[in-house]
Amino acid sequence: MQLKHHVDSFFSPKLANRYNPHHPLCFVLLHGFLAHSGTFHSFNQVWKKSLTGDHNTNHNHPTNKEIHNVRILTVDARNHGLSPHTASHNQSLMTEDLTHFLSQQDLYPNPNHHTVVAVGHSMGSGTWTKFLLDEKEKVKPPIAAFLSMDMPPITGAELSPTLRGELGVFLDIMKHVKLERVTDYRSGQEAFELAIEQCLPSDQRQDKKALARVKGFLSTNLRFTTDSEKKRVARWKCHVPVLEKALKESQLFLDAAQYSKETCQGGIAVPVLSLLGGDSPIGGQPQYRGRWPHFVKNANDGNLVREVIIPNATHTIYFDQPEATVTAINTFLEDVGVF
Repeated sequence: MQLKHHVDSFFSPKLANRYNPHHPLCFVLLHGFLAHSGTFHSFNQVWKKSLTGDHNTNHNHPTNKEIHNVRILTVDARNHGLSPHTASHNQSLMTEDLTHFLSQQDLYPNPNHHTVVAVGHSMGSGTWTKFLLDEKEKVKPPIAAFLSMDMPPITGAELSPTLRGELGVFLDIMKHVKLERVTDYRSGQEAFELAIEQCLPSDQRQDKKALARVKGFLSTNLRFTTDSEKKRVARWKCHVPVLEKALKESQLFLDAAQYSKETCQGGIAVPVLSLLGGDSPIGGQPQYRGRWPHFVKNANDGNLVREVIIPNATHTIYFDQPEATVTAINTFLEDVGVF
């Protein structure tokens, strides 16, 4: 596979960024497994308003100053969203993709007067973690800070069985949806109902909130294209068989053989904010808390590593509690001197 061929066509939405070329602040967001760049849309709007002064209150506004040089890049990972589907999916390939994307944007290896902040949720956090660990030989990495959303440094074997099971259920439902019967979002809802009935036990189907979330996830992953006969064809944005294999083979997170606790000690040389969902199968469990200090250089400096538990948030903390997430981020970035 020619990596460059695929990465050159990776999808990153064009947001109405408010910045000028002189020392802009650039956030690069990587989404989680089975998500895509669009899942950050609502969160990005809340965040940008807090930075640029487009709001009525300033409780989460850094230093009460407007920051107009803001650029937010959200990128569809391979086999997700509108980026190419490939035959392989693992953390090493995603890190290579990220490196190439940053180079395309003139953000790597030298950020060209940009201040770059890395942001990752779940799988995206794992990708950024590997990228930063691989940069450990550099005295000054090209990243100013790292914001990790509900995914501390873990190996594939350490992934929460609950989260692994939930992701597996999503994939199973997607496989059971008869896409050939879907011509629009209304018929999609009907197809979703049938697949959910096949895949979920009756007691789980009674949870209306959870059911709405599943249907919302399926809807945002639908993509309509036109075939050779100009008929509308429904497809998944996610490359389901490849992603199912990656999940089963634990290819989404750190390789235990290459990234042992000993070799990774102090390997990340940038400030890290770990945001954990209080009701998440990751952040809500004690074994996933307090992991970052081991991986961050000079972690005894209280400003360099911070862990914040977001109450009433599941794994998708940016969706469940956007305001609380933004407040924690802005406070941290101000404290470490990014703002």
